[in-house]
Amino acid sequence: MSAEGFGEFAGFAALMALGDAGRIAPYFEGMTEKERRTYVAPLKEFLKSVSWGAVERGDWTEIRKRRVRATSTMIPAALAVFPSALTTAKFLRRVQREGVFDPRDPAAIKKVLADRAPAWLPDLPAALLATLESDGCHRLVAAVNEVAGVPMEATREFLRAWGVEYLWSPDDEKQKAKLLADPKFGEYLPLMFDDDENDGLFTSWCVFRVTAVEAVRAGLVARAPVLDASLRRLLRGGQPGSMQEHVAFWAVLEPSDAEVVERVSSCISLLSAQSGTVARSFLASVKQAADADLIDVELTLEAASIAVTRPEKNVVRTALTWLDGLFAKYPERTGQIVETVAIAFGAQAADIQERALKVVGKRAKGLGEAERERLVADAAVYLAPDLVAKLAGQLGVSQDSSIAGADESGIAPYPEIAPYVPRPLLPPIGSPAELAEVVASLLQSDPAEAMVFERVLEAVVVFQRTDAAGMREALAPVIERYRPGWDWNLSQIGETPRIMLGVLAAAAAGLGQDKRRLPHRANVGQLWSRMRKSNRGRPRRTRTSPSDFLLARLGEVHAALGLPDLPPLVSVPTSPTGAIDPSELVRRLRDCEAQGLEPLEADFHQALLRLPADCGAVDVTGFRSKAGRRLAAWVGGDRVEIPMPEFPDPAMRQEGNGDLLAAYKRAAMRAHVKDPDTLLDLIRGVWSEPERCWDQSDWAVCWPAIVPTRPDLAAVAMIGGIDWTTAPAVVESAVALAEQDGAGVGDGARGGALAERDGASGKRAGALAERDGASAKRDGERGVHGGPHDDPHGGTHRVIAARLVHEDARMRASGVDAALVLAARGLLNPPTLAATLAIELPLSGAGLRRAVPGLRDLANAGAATQTWQVIALLLPALLPPALPKSLPGTADLLVLATELAGVLKAGTPIPEVTALAQKKGSGAVPSGARRLAGVLG
Repeated sequence: MSAEGFGEFAGFAALMALGDAGRIAPYFEGMTEKERRTYVAPLKEFLKSVSWGAVERGDWTEIRKRRVRATSTMIPAALAVFPSALTTAKFLRRVQREGVFDPRDPAAIKKVLADRAPAWLPDLPAALLATLESDGCHRLVAAVNEVAGVPMEATREFLRAWGVEYLWSPDDEKQKAKLLADPKFGEYLPLMFDDDENDGLFTSWCVFRVTAVEAVRAGLVARAPVLDASLRRLLRGGQPGSMQEHVAFWAVLEPSDAEVVERVSSCISLLSAQSGTVARSFLASVKQAADADLIDVELTLEAASIAVTRPEKNVVRTALTWLDGLFAKYPERTGQIVETVAIAFGAQAADIQERALKVVGKRAKGLGEAERERLVADAAVYLAPDLVAKLAGQLGVSQDSSIAGADESGIAPYPEIAPYVPRPLLPPIGSPAELAEVVASLLQSDPAEAMVFERVLEAVVVFQRTDAAGMREALAPVIERYRPGWDWNLSQIGETPRIMLGVLAAAAAGLGQDKRRLPHRANVGQLWSRMRKSNRGRPRRTRTSPSDFLLARLGEVHAALGLPDLPPLVSVPTSPTGAIDPSELVRRLRDCEAQGLEPLEADFHQALLRLPADCGAVDVTGFRSKAGRRLAAWVGGDRVEIPMPEFPDPAMRQEGNGDLLAAYKRAAMRAHVKDPDTLLDLIRGVWSEPERCWDQSDWAVCWPAIVPTRPDLAAVAMIGGIDWTTAPAVVESAVALAEQDGAGVGDGARGGALAERDGASGKRAGALAERDGASAKRDGERGVHGGPHDDPHGGTHRVIAARLVHEDARMRASGVDAALVLAARGLLNPPTLAATLAIELPLSGAGLRRAVPGLRDLANAGAATQTWQVIALLLPALLPPALPKSLPGTADLLVLATELAGVLKAGTPIPEVTALAQKKGSGAVPSGARRLAGVLG
């Protein structure tokens, strides 16, 4: 906007555009408070004129120049015109969001405030700290406070703003000198550890950390408060990366044994830290102090008892070696030390269990008979039966007498799986205010489930029909707050669900260009070009995605918003899986027909895709409308053809398969839809290698609800793909997929019947491995590669397998959760899961090591029988001759198999295990095979 567009305030706009902060104070000098307030609206308009939303086609250079100049004048002008400390701070927060905030001229800031001398000036520093982001805030507050003369407390906000000033600098030495010269450095440094948001200051590359270490070492800063503060931060825990940086900071300070002893309680507590790096570091410190006889035996045993429970094998090994040496040092504590060592029986690794068994067997012989029997009984809870028998033999205890109760009761140490409780249907949004809250959350995070998106879309239409004014009032503040972010995205990337939701909410709020929008009906063909390009006309996407279903529906409602005959949505699910009851859809269409309304096209087509394969005896006669007649034809069998998806070969991720990958990517590109006319056209080609949304709003949790009867479609899209531009896997999507019914697609209960049949008796758990291997393999392959008439959740099993071997622990946990959902529903198919794991495991060096804890969790949560079946079918694919060399984690898998087989009384040998057990060798894998073979008989 030019200065002329500001009318009587054109001179003010021209002054702002000059970028000379020194001219602001003289311009307002002598004005009354009332006169100053008349400039509030022009200042807001000027901010809009330099916002990202003001970028015009081909005018990027000019807008960038205006923005650079505005950063000089915006802050002084705001201080000169707003009527209170709070309104000033809130406006400057908007300035920050627009990226034109820079308190580069403190002299101009102080001049404006000194000339004006508002009564609320003493309140301004606190208001700025409470409202603004930290970057640049301290410089502004310091300048304001020089005029206000208010003593500043070391609050969380103040310390954060102070620290950010030293976060980064192009000249590290100059920044270091500035920090050391700060008179408050010694006082503020320990306080910086009390706020997790300051973690970035303690990264290895940050000049703040480097300066802090040098200052402590040189005695410029008191050492004890910094050590105490560092421990406080470590005790709170946090993200692994942050914890690694903080433990490295502690280590680089090189605390002495005496300093460790002074803080021994905190150091011992950190042995149970979530971070293995933290536990290793403090185990070494405590052990060193204990070896120097600076820590008493009670604290020593307490530290060791915590260390042996750690999941990290190297930590437990160190603790067991430490404990083994304590027997000679404290012979009178033999019983207590043995009990501490025995804690390691619960370790998952076979070599750790055997190491603990060896120590106990050697050291506990001198204990009383009752103590030895109790050790064997405790071991029976955690160890495989063969190891329990070995320990009983070493201690001279009758195994039958020590665990007779457990054998006679027949109770296995695995619980029953919890009954499946379907997710409740999310209720409709009840008010415009509630809608505004949900929209605000979706503009910065993903929906928790598909129904969140559906309820938002439903509410926008409902309130547009019943309370448009209330919706405008509720949504306007949300859009004003979040618009700068998605406005910039809209100008830089193609449409995404989050951006399109922002556009729809802006239209519902009556803001921006949507004030001049003419409501109309738009089909997918008309919306397609907008969905594929940014508003600057640049193509930004090359493939499609299931998210395009969401985009098309958002775009259709956005176009139709304000129509006098706006119909209600008919695609709102009646089930949390996304399915629609056929009778309910018939009722909705008859209501529309009675009111003379025709459903929106994409909305109606989405409703058709949500119907079951068999709609039963629903009455679809008598329809006169186009939508009603199409529904009748759909129920009668005139449906779109849904494709048979294919999963990408994970082997293409490996180096050396570039040609295969290139051919696959070309084939995937050809499969994607180019110019759809309707939403139904999209069904053909959006599933393989879906293109990612670059603002991370793929909202994959909504994908299974697009075609609820075909979870295999969403599974192909959600597995993660091969190409880096493919939509990534997300944690919540696996469980959402497992909750789908797949009803009417085929024999969906087939896998569940198998699990129920084989789970009827624990003694029959080994029968699956005895079945003909080729038949079991065929069962698995049908589940993985077969069509929907084989197993609708075959694709879900493939997703679970990919999750179980994922490098992210959260993804692995989601795989376990999804498997438990299927198991609780009777749909977990062990042959299918084994076949999918056999595909994934050989391709990742650490895949099996990652998968074994997940399988153990699956068994411990109640799916022990199915877990054993999976392992029994999987072992032949992982042992010779299938694989000449054992994968890392094979020994751990054999340990888990031995535990399960012993508890479930599996008695059918696995030939590959038997063959490996007969070979000579003392490694963990041959030993594990011999133990399993011994249990199987």
